[in-house]
Amino acid sequence: MGGKDDPRNHPEARRLRILRRALGFAHSQGAFAEKMGWGQSEISLWENGRRQIARNKVMTVHNRVPGIDPLWLTEGRMDNMSMPLRRTIEEAERAEGASDEEEDI
Repeated sequence: MGGKDDPRNHPEARRLRILRRALGFAHSQGAFAEKMGWGQSEISLWENGRRQIARNKVMTVHNRVPGIDPLWLTEGRMDNMSMPLRRTIEEAERAEGASDEEEDI
């Protein structure tokens, strides 16, 4: 997925894509947006690294995703994340890495 300077590789953008995949919305920004109460265009801007996710939106994730540590989305910290969600996110991270490698081929 592009080089290191690609805005899609910004940590918050990548973690939001991983969260969407972990929650079962790998192929649907629109369905994920609906679950969060956001517009699909907002998610697209965040996931493509064109805008930073607003802190109130991070708190929406915290309120709507059981077991999430909001600091994971902004800082990559999983200190207070539930173990089941942590495992699901780690699986989604591996899948994201695998799809990045396929795009580079």
